[in-house]
This record gives sequence, C-alpha cells and structure tokens, in this order.
Amino acid sequence: MQTRKPPASGDRIKFDVVDCTRLPAAQFDFISTFDVVHDSVDPDALLKSIRAALKPDGTFLMVEVKRVVESRGQHQSDGPA
Repeated sequence: MQTRKPPASGDRIKFDVVDCTRLPAAQFDFISTFDVVHDSVDPDALLKSIRAALKPDGTFLMVEVKRVVESRGQHQSDGPA
C-alpha cells in the first residue's frame, strides 16, 4: 500500500493506492474510484470488498465515464447503453 499525505492535511486525511482485494475491514470513512470498476476482472467482488472496507457510516464515491463520439452521423459508445 502506498500512502501519501496532501500538503497541510494534518493527521486527518491520507490517500492510499491499494489492491482492493486486500482492504482491511471497516477501516475507511471514504473510498473513491474513478473510471475503475468497469475495467475490473471481477466488478462484483471489487464492490463487495469496498463495501466491507467502509466503516458503518462510510461513503463510497464511484465515477464511471460513458463517452459517446459522433462521427458522420453514427454514434460510438465506450460504455453500456
């Protein structure tokens, strides 16, 4: 696990880059993923692991990007419809 503290964060905030299959249970107040879950080998297992790692009142923020490109009147999508 890699841990970085942002400038002037004190002891309250840290950023971790981790293998999400090895998260400690009920340890995190906040977990975020950006454009990750759809690329996971096992998205269901990933989401279950994240849920287990959150404290009971924890928050999970997931951003999944769907990009649509229009070319010559045809739509191409990078994600599900």
